Amino acid sequence: MLPLTDEGCGLRKNSSSPVHYKLRPNYELWRSAVTASCAGSQTSVPELTWRARRKDGDRESCGWKAFADDPECVVYSLGSAGNYQHWFHPFCIASTDGMPDARYKTLRTVYRNLGHDSKRLSLLKMDIEGFEWPILQSWRISDVALPEQFSAELHCTTQPQPRGHLRQISLGEATTVLSHFHRLGYRLSQVGWEGGGIDVSFVRTRQL
Repeated sequence: MLPLTDEGCGLRKNSSSPVHYKLRPNYELWRSAVTASCAGSQTSVPELTWRARRKDGDRESCGWKAFADDPECVVYSLGSAGNYQHWFHPFCIASTDGMPDARYKTLRTVYRNLGHDSKRLSLLKMDIEGFEWPILQSWRISDVALPEQFSAELHCTTQPQPRGHLRQISLGEATTVLSHFHRLGYRLSQVGWEGGGIDVSFVRTRQL
């Protein structure tokens, strides 16, 4: 167990953190899984980034210009810390509808409730401080709301546990999520450093 301060798994080599060597293998796992690099068409999307005292980097997208004039393009941003520029919907994304209360909805339910059934979810940005793991594991091939691109900060710890602690995500759990995403048709296109974890971008290269 770690204190509530999340050291992350993307620490740089000169880090003096006592947990650095425990967490670095998790980052190396993700870096080795990049199989669909889009470096030639990679675009920074600052509109999806919350810049605060601890400045997060811009989120990366592949071929963003292809979506610029597409009326069917839909973008979701999960985790705004109260900072948003366009349409804000007070939902909490969860792996199960109605748990723990009615504010919590699955991605497919939000997609349907917002009337986006006839559109495609071109990009999903997520930075929800360790609550992402059960949500990602709940996605299924049959889900119509799966994004074409997925950009997120994935933390190396879970959501806060009792007594203000965080549990580390094991290499086995990270490998399971990577394998699950591969079966969904996603390929990892980018990995970078983030303060609380690793910054990743996935592209769905196969519609199953």
